[in-house]
Amino acid sequence: MTTQTSFKLNSNHGFTLIELMISVTLGSLVVYTATAGFRVAAQSVTVANRLGVENAIMRAGLQQAHDRLDFWTDCDNPENLDEQKLRNPVGGLGNGGLPFTPMKDVFPYVHNTHPELVTGWNPKEKWSPSDSRTWWHNSLAQNHDTNLMLGRYALFANSKPNANIPVYGSVTVPHSWLSNQIWGMHSALGFYGYCDYFPAGNMFGCSVYGETGPDSGSMNDDGMAIFSLHGYFSFGANAVNSTKGLWRLSTFSGYGLVNPIYSGSDVASVQREVYNVGYSTGTSAEVKNFLDKVNYSIPIISSGGPAEWPKAEVSVGRMIKTARFISLCSVKMTSPFSGETVQLNFSSFSTSLRGARQQRALKGGWAKWDNALNLIPVNDYTLDDTPPPGAVP
Repeated sequence: MTTQTSFKLNSNHGFTLIELMISVTLGSLVVYTATAGFRVAAQSVTVANRLGVENAIMRAGLQQAHDRLDFWTDCDNPENLDEQKLRNPVGGLGNGGLPFTPMKDVFPYVHNTHPELVTGWNPKEKWSPSDSRTWWHNSLAQNHDTNLMLGRYALFANSKPNANIPVYGSVTVPHSWLSNQIWGMHSALGFYGYCDYFPAGNMFGCSVYGETGPDSGSMNDDGMAIFSLHGYFSFGANAVNSTKGLWRLSTFSGYGLVNPIYSGSDVASVQREVYNVGYSTGTSAEVKNFLDKVNYSIPIISSGGPAEWPKAEVSVGRMIKTARFISLCSVKMTSPFSGETVQLNFSSFSTSLRGARQQRALKGGWAKWDNALNLIPVNDYTLDDTPPPGAVP
């Protein structure tokens, strides 16, 4: 007898081991791809946010630089007595002041009914080219050892209206106003301020018979103070001891406003330095010394900001080179992670030192100006004013 065995197939299908391995691999790949995509997206957002923060900080630095160009608050803050280092101490009349020293303390205005006998600085003086007081009545051909073969010009222009001139004796000099301005401003605000306050074509030399001061011994036989013997106010090839204009003075040298953070910036003599920064004469060390004194960096975010934010700072250096008044700005940013530094350097138009001083009220704070409709002026006295006796600053 034959026995027949039948098999019933199971309808519930399953994965084989190979299929399972393939599916796990494919699933892992999908998950990894998705995770990588999310990671890249998250990193892109982080990078975009960081770039946004960096761009915002750079824009803030540019804005701060232009604010300082306009208002000079990095040199003198009229709203904070602790940030007015360049006003005091005052050296006294003839001994030199600082860039923001009130004019009444170093070169006070003294009125006289005779225009040539007015002394001191008057901010309302127009310096009209048609006014003979503004004309330079000396000889450019004469230097410190001239024999005066072209004439003795001290007879016509002198800081002393009544000068005791050799051979001639006591002489009444017809022109003394401009010589007094040139001599008096020499020590008033430092060399940067000295150059800033005069018209572009001013000649830096005058006859000063009978005067005393730091350059009183640097004179020729005509009593002309050249301001350049021993390198004083002039340097190198510029030290040829004859009267020069600003272009000739600053071709082989330069002047700068020494920043308030620099040690010694509040000493009058430090603000009266000339720097050897000529195109062919200055060394790299001398140029670095010059830039270190006039440039200084201030953090853009004074409170520090989050630790992960870039560290950023801005500086504005003010200097004179080849008769050009330069405001050199720098915005620098450093990554706290990579240490990479990005720096933007540029120069721009700036308020003059004279303009900045007239923004500041003599009594403190910002000066108030209001001459609308030609009404009675109610302007505040500024750092350039000498209030009349009994006036309230």
